Amino acid sequence: MICVDGGTLLDEEWTSRRFPFAFFRWEVPPTGFWGRGGALRLYGLQYEINSLLQCIQANTKLHATPITYLDSQSTIIEEQLTILPGATVRFRGGTQPPTRLVAPIMPHRVPRDAKWWYVFGSATLMFFSIQIVSGILLATLYAPSAADAYQSLQYIDAQVPMGWMLRALHGWSSNAMVIMVVVHMSQVFLHASFKYPRELTWMVGVLLLFCTLALAFTGQIMRWDQDAYWGLGIGASIAVRVPVIGNQLRAILLGGPYIGGATLSRFFALHVFVLPGVTIALVGVHIALILKGGVSEMPKPGMVVDPATYRKEYEERVHRTGMPFWPDAAQRALIFCGLALIVMVGLAAVY
Repeated sequence: MICVDGGTLLDEEWTSRRFPFAFFRWEVPPTGFWGRGGALRLYGLQYEINSLLQCIQANTKLHATPITYLDSQSTIIEEQLTILPGATVRFRGGTQPPTRLVAPIMPHRVPRDAKWWYVFGSATLMFFSIQIVSGILLATLYAPSAADAYQSLQYIDAQVPMGWMLRALHGWSSNAMVIMVVVHMSQVFLHASFKYPRELTWMVGVLLLFCTLALAFTGQIMRWDQDAYWGLGIGASIAVRVPVIGNQLRAILLGGPYIGGATLSRFFALHVFVLPGVTIALVGVHIALILKGGVSEMPKPGMVVDPATYRKEYEERVHRTGMPFWPDAAQRALIFCGLALIVMVGLAAVY
């Protein structure tokens, strides 16, 4: 915020700085001048500090009480931010070490036209997070043996408080994740966002699609009912038709020549350990590539991508006309994820 002679409050749209430990945004109160005036908000962290700046009007200079934040190495970071000629805000660095994984994402600038078409990736990540949490809870109750698997699921449904809801959330979030991945990849393909310089991001996304489908298939086997048996039969029939190594591939898949207890053990290991680990790693790589290459712009007729100049031109456009992911772009993703979550919980409660 800016405080000048006569109590006039000037609204700067954005005055922000990036630091290794936080992202600051100066906000102006929507109604007039406050005695303690404004707020210094830290976006991307789990806390915010309000009303720390106190305006003292003296000529045309802005004075602020020193504010101290410590980074993870407990070093003092001091910056001087000039807002207007003769008006200076002085503050110092950190109180609590922020989340290093989140801090680079929040201030990341995205194209201003990245609107509702760009929410499906965030929804996919939300449903995957629900899968992880609900899957961990189910794994504490599930018995991965051919003799007890089906009975353990009946126990969860009938005896465990809200166990039926937990299973329903896990199942419906799996379906929703598959749908969101397909929609997200369709949007990327139709917008030609898989082209330079985001080819590797697209390839990692394809691997994530395969992991998602594999998680859905192996999860179905965990029920160990008639659907699981015949699903395994179809999968084994497909595997055995692979040239040269078909029989060996079927044996690896089933743990032997026939469907049995070893089959369930192998699919349990795949579903609970291998595939989630690979998926989490690929999600991390996918997000890192997005941060490095930037979010793609909406396609425009006649817009030519020149590999020699595109990166520089893109960075200049995003810096000039773009917006930070949080809170501007993230608001739409939060709205869509909230609505999708309500629908999923409703379906889980009814069906």
